[in-house]
Amino acid sequence: MAYTRGHRHALEVLMYLVDLVSDFLTSEGVPAERAKAASDDLCAKVADAYGGQLLYFPKNAQGHTEALHRQVVEKFNGNNQAALALEFRITVSTVYRILQCHRKLMRAQQPPAPPVQR
Repeated sequence: MAYTRGHRHALEVLMYLVDLVSDFLTSEGVPAERAKAASDDLCAKVADAYGGQLLYFPKNAQGHTEALHRQVVEKFNGNNQAALALEFRITVSTVYRILQCHRKLMRAQQPPAPPVQR
């Protein structure tokens, strides 16, 4: 059976996941053979549960979003959106969205202007 490029990529991701889990378990003191067997089993279960589905793994899914936003805002100099996108491995539109959210937050935190007396 000939695999499409998408299939090959999915297999590469699963093989990478097997290695990643195995290496992690080994670093935690699990014997290498048990770690490899456990990672193979885990990846087989992931493939069975999610096989055929399109999955998206968001970056920064583990609570790193606030830190990312803070870093982008701190490093923004007025015209370096593209450089920030490259540095943080996000899209330029994501940089714009982060900056827009920051501006809205800053406006919301400003005290209301005193009423104009006429």
